[in-house]
Amino acid sequence: MKICRNLQSCQGGIFYTIMKYIYLFLLNLLIISISVYLAKLSVDIDTFFNFSGYYSSISRGYGLTIMIIGGFFRLLPSLEFYRKQVSILTLKAQHVLITEGFFSVSRNPLYIGILLIFLGCLVFIGTISGILMWIVSFILCNWWVKYREEYYMKQVFGDEYRKYTERTPRWLRLIK
Repeated sequence: MKICRNLQSCQGGIFYTIMKYIYLFLLNLLIISISVYLAKLSVDIDTFFNFSGYYSSISRGYGLTIMIIGGFFRLLPSLEFYRKQVSILTLKAQHVLITEGFFSVSRNPLYIGILLIFLGCLVFIGTISGILMWIVSFILCNWWVKYREEYYMKQVFGDEYRKYTERTPRWLRLIK
């Protein structure tokens, strides 16, 4: 029986695999929790400024649908990261440029997932100030991706990344 001194020494084992998926679940649960918290905060802002919301069964249906789509954009690319043994949150350089699956539709499906989950929460509860929060979040996210992550990816992957950017939009075809 193999004794694992740390998680890295167990790569390929059942314990390592289980821990990866627990980590994936907890990371995505954290993202959903932050989205719900910010949505709740926007309700408090609406109440403070006496904004009337647009809460209805229609907004709940649209919001839930947007959250589910966001969940797919978040979860399925996360699984692809783990299949390629690439960390989602890391302080070390990545060694693999993933260009298949969701990454052939968008260079940033994980961010799309986060933004859609957040937007879905806001639409679900019908908050006016929340939509403004979402717009600011998108602008900040776009800045981060464009000036931090893409710069880093160009440095690490060079011409391979440049070719990838030519055929794959930053967000989606309608938002390049």
